[in-house]
Parts: sequence; C-alpha cells; structure tokens
Amino acid sequence: MAMENATSGLYPQQGQHKFQQMLEELPPWIWRGRRNILPGNWNPNRWTLGFGEYDDLPLIEIDDRNYITGNTRVDEPSADCLAFESACRDGPLSTLEAVTSSRPRTPAFLHQGLLIAIRVGNVDAAQYLLEKGAPIVRCTARNILWTPPEKQIPIGEVLLVHGWNPNTPDIVDCYLLPEVITNLPFLRWLLTHAGADPNIGKIGPEKYDFEGRETNGSCESLEKAACDGHLEAMHLLLDAGANINNGFPLHAAAGSDIYYENGHRRGRPSEPSPSPEVRKEFEERQIAIMSLLIERGVDINQEQRVVMGNMVPAYPVLEAIWAQSIQRAQWLIEQGANLEVTGGYGPAMEIAELTRNPEMTKVVEEGIRARRWVKKDAEKAIGE
Repeated sequence: MAMENATSGLYPQQGQHKFQQMLEELPPWIWRGRRNILPGNWNPNRWTLGFGEYDDLPLIEIDDRNYITGNTRVDEPSADCLAFESACRDGPLSTLEAVTSSRPRTPAFLHQGLLIAIRVGNVDAAQYLLEKGAPIVRCTARNILWTPPEKQIPIGEVLLVHGWNPNTPDIVDCYLLPEVITNLPFLRWLLTHAGADPNIGKIGPEKYDFEGRETNGSCESLEKAACDGHLEAMHLLLDAGANINNGFPLHAAAGSDIYYENGHRRGRPSEPSPSPEVRKEFEERQIAIMSLLIERGVDINQEQRVVMGNMVPAYPVLEAIWAQSIQRAQWLIEQGANLEVTGGYGPAMEIAELTRNPEMTKVVEEGIRARRWVKKDAEKAIGE
C-alpha cells in the first residue's frame, strides 16, 4: 500500500516546531552517523524515522520513535500497547479491533502490530491491520522469513493483495527470493504465483556474460541453489527464466562445501566431519547440478574474473580442486575441463599439490596426460 494512502485524511500536516521538538527529545546516540536529519536539515515533506530498519515509516507522533527498529523501544510500552501486541500475536481479533478503534492510530503503530502478526503467522490479524492502514514498507515482507512454514504462503498472499511486490529490494539490493532457496514450497509459490523474478538479487562488479559484457541481471538465487546442492530449486529457477549468463553457478556448484547452506557457512570447521554417507550424497547432488548446468549451456571452461581485487580459482575445475572434492574434479575432467588453465591460485597441478592429497594429485596428473579437453574442443568445433 502506498505511503500516502496509509496516512491521508487521518492526520493534519505537522509543522516545523513539533518536528524540532521530536528531534530534540531523541537520545544523543541516535544522531551518530545521521547528519542528514540533524536539527536544521529536516525536510517537512519526508517524515520518516530515519535511523532504523523501518526508516521509511512516516513519523506522526512522538511515540512513533518506539518503532524505529521493529524490536527495540525507546520508552516503556503502555498497557494499551501491550494488549495490542498480544492481540496481534495470539488474538482475539475483537481486542485488536478495540485497541485500534479507541483512537486514531499512526501507521508506525499499526506497522509494529503487522510485524508481529507476520512473524507468528496470524493471517487474520495481518489482514485486519493492512485494511486499517498499516503500510508495507521496504523491510516489512522480510519478516516472513520468521513465519512458521505452513503460514508463509497465506501471509504472502495477504501482502500481495495489499500491494507488496517481491521484486522490490529491502536493504541495499537485498531481495527475499535468494533467502528462501532452501524452502521449496515458498520458493515455488514466489516464482509461480507471486511473480518473483529469478534474475533479481545483488549484482557485483564481477558479473559478466560469456562475451565479457556486463549483465543487467543477478545470478544470486541460482548460485545459492547451486552452492547448496538443491537440484529441485535449480529446476524451479531455470524453468522460471533464471539466466545462467548472469553469474557463475557452475563455479558455485564445483567449489561448494558441505558446511554451506543458503549461500552461508553453517557449523564450524572444528566440528566433526560429515559421515562418508552424507559426504557421498552431497557430492552426488553437486555433480547432478553441474550436469544440469552444462546441459543448459554453461561453458565447462568458463572463466570467472577477479572479484574486487581478490584472487579466485577462476575455473570450475580449479574450484573443485581447491575445494578438495575428488569426485567433482574427476567428473569435470571427464567432461572435458581444461587442465592447462591458470587461475588466481595457479594451475591445476599446483593447486592439487597444495591440497596435500595424493589421490587428488593422481586424478589431476592422469587428467593432464589424457588431455580430454582437446578431444572435446575438436568435437565442438566439428559440431559448429
């Protein structure tokens, strides 16, 4: 819902005096790094909290500062506020109606209740608050990540009806889709019903297509799915139109680690190593994903350019060797991966020696002698 619709007709235009008073009453630590809204630099047409996750909420009353972050309060909550939050969490809806009807409530107040309703999966409360004027701002929908799984889709449907767009970023090009790769039902719903674009996400300066041209789309979701070994998620994203040329999903699959989940490391290196059965299953998933990507047109010898001045293995086979995955390295070599290429950590043989794994060194040595990539390149040239 648009911000103007949430506030129009409910409150008179506030003046400079009240805004100045509100600024002066805020604690000193609030102003750290917030020079754009220091007293004297205020903008009467942009009434926002300005220093929290929900800084695009309209600032109407002094008490609205209690909802700066959605979690932390400046003041102690009143009994009225506690009853409201309890009703948003557990019901009943009659209590919610009584609190919101007792006097005009600001968008920030209603939004706080909406966050609670979303997180616990209270669909009726979320629906009611949105109808009463609770705004959907930049980071509102992100709270669905904490919603009970069986309630995520109903909550998402309520947000969609009231104007939420899953292709809108929340903070610094962060989108919801790449965060739900491991949640297949919700991922499927976002792609097939909510209109989520599989090519949205963070775009770094290292993103190029095969021809070395910068891309306009992101490969964040596809790369996370490839890194985590989620084959079904890969199919969902590719079938929805995910562009493999926007990034390096084959590199992500080849260089993944079993400790990663949703693109982030889980556990600690000091924890016990996974069992051979778990490791075998993980390797099989990664190989299946690499096979799918090559079938969809990814070049097995695609080069990844240096990322922000940092070294990278640069080629899928070097990623697999660096990750000490003998199975993935051997599979890529058999598919025609070039072992004469050199990445940020050196050529294949040097990286294999760095792993101090005799079996890895043997696999690379045999691959160099076989030179399968020469045959594959010749077959490709004949086919063209």
